[in-house]
Amino acid sequence: MAEKTYLTVSKRQFSDLLRCFAADERGTTAIEYALVAIITGVMAITAISQLGTELSENYFGRILEMYPGSS
Repeated sequence: MAEKTYLTVSKRQFSDLLRCFAADERGTTAIEYALVAIITGVMAITAISQLGTELSENYFGRILEMYPGSS
């Protein structure tokens, strides 16, 4: 049977690892840009959806009322 090996890390090594991880800022800008893009996309989809509903109910509904035989 294979022997089980355990990874042992001292408290000092672990705290150094956490400190390095917290200080590392690589990738932060990409994440910020991704969040801005997602929020902008959600806002655009919501606005277009609301505009489509308004146009459908108000504008196109009135046009269909003008031409009763067309629907």
